[in-house]
Amino acid sequence: MEQNVSTHCRNCGEQQPHEVYLASNGYVHSLCTVCGKDVYGATPVEEIAGGAVRACAREKADRYHVKYLSKTGYIHWFCATCGNDVRGASPVR
Repeated sequence: MEQNVSTHCRNCGEQQPHEVYLASNGYVHSLCTVCGKDVYGATPVEEIAGGAVRACAREKADRYHVKYLSKTGYIHWFCATCGNDVRGASPVR
């Protein structure tokens, strides 16, 4: 799974194209295609469930997030800018 999105890059300091991908170890990554800054999620992915621009608690701004289901059955929202990975309180399976 590879997806190109536009989101803020902490390293560049501005909106840049990012490649969102699953690494061979099963973790979601967001790679800035301009400077090479690569951030990654906290938990192995079972399934990507979409994405949306939403508020990031760490960034204190709207950023692109990837929604995914972890192998442990929890919904996660992964910030493609800073890597902040928010997990739901209960498993969905």
